[in-house]
Amino acid sequence: MKGKNTEINEIEKLLYDYMTIKMSIVNLERQLQELEGDISVQAMDLAREASSNSYYGTSSVEELAMIREEKRNKLKRKLTLSKRYIFQIDSGMEVLCEAEKQIIELRYFQQYPWYRVAYEAQYNERWCRELKSRALKKMKLAIYGYNEIYAS
Repeated sequence: MKGKNTEINEIEKLLYDYMTIKMSIVNLERQLQELEGDISVQAMDLAREASSNSYYGTSSVEELAMIREEKRNKLKRKLTLSKRYIFQIDSGMEVLCEAEKQIIELRYFQQYPWYRVAYEAQYNERWCRELKSRALKKMKLAIYGYNEIYAS
């Protein structure tokens, strides 16, 4: 079981990085499409079939195909992990009331300082910080689950 603050710190880090992670998903998907659509690589795959009957070891074409496949798998792993992070934050946000969502969005997604969060939300800074604290506790429960948090 992780410490209480560790889980909150992980959630805050994901919240601060939320927009960047979303953009990385777009870029990773684009890189995968480009890799899978590369005509020269498709030609290598055809050449690979012809050279795979050789008993003299792997050819440079086969090596390039293997490197391409490793890169593709690495991109897919990164994409899966990034999508998992976004799903966790999105599902955590669903349990929040509108005021809590607004505070989280202003503070983490738009990265406003507290005085600006308070101005935009039309609350004082102390209340905004309290709403943030409540929101993070709700998100922690939504993301990590009751048993994981309260198990002894």
